[in-house]
Amino acid sequence: MTEARADHQSVSSLQRRIVSALFLVPIGFAVIWIGGWVFSLFVALVAVLMAFEWNRLVSGKTFSLAFALHALVSLAAIYAIQNNQASLALALTAGGAVLATVLSLRGMHSPLWAFGGVLYTTLPCISVVWLRFTHEQGLGLVLALVFVVIAIDTGAYWAGKTFGGPKLAPRFSPSKTWAGLAGGAMWAGLAALISASFLGWEPLWAFFVLGLSLAIVSQAGDLAESAVKRHFNVKDMGSLIPGHGGVLDRFDGLMVTALVVVALVLTQASLN
Repeated sequence: MTEARADHQSVSSLQRRIVSALFLVPIGFAVIWIGGWVFSLFVALVAVLMAFEWNRLVSGKTFSLAFALHALVSLAAIYAIQNNQASLALALTAGGAVLATVLSLRGMHSPLWAFGGVLYTTLPCISVVWLRFTHEQGLGLVLALVFVVIAIDTGAYWAGKTFGGPKLAPRFSPSKTWAGLAGGAMWAGLAALISASFLGWEPLWAFFVLGLSLAIVSQAGDLAESAVKRHFNVKDMGSLIPGHGGVLDRFDGLMVTALVVVALVLTQASLN
């Protein structure tokens, strides 16, 4: 491939990413703002698409009993968490993961991928629904979380393309650099600082540090998914979102950061 052709493809990919972002970001923020059943339905749709992409990846089948079970468990857990039944949601998730493992023993695919897949996609989905519906500042928390994750992705992409440099983890993701991680962390820290200032959260320095930390967590989640894709020898989890790949490719950073934020919220509540 010539350098000119590579540059053209890079620009084309960037253009697709921008167009997709301009379409998806306003919809995402609007759905979070509206809340209620609109937000739950949106998360449920994302959960089903994640279940579809995961099971197609690990089993090689477009539709299967494993996918149906995975999707049903996610939907049931989201419905339970929306109705303030956190214990039931967690029980459904755990039970679904175990049942998926049992089914995998009949030759569907590896028990590890079956068990982990249900947990990997369902727990983050019920986490964001729990934050939005249960916490008294749920709207601000979820908006700030998404804002920070967008800042991480944007900062990492910009810094990586601008400065390049040593690779972060070439074995799993040859495009990621240490400069990208630093850029994503700085943008995340600023996004968290802005969010905290706007929402009246103190101390501001703590939220800046939190933003930096979430950037590292997000990159770790991204690398973990890259390792999974490398294991199955695929570039993307899907092709639904132009310039980004699949739903799992787009939400991988948000998935792990949502779990961390929920853990921090629960820890703070237990200390008060």
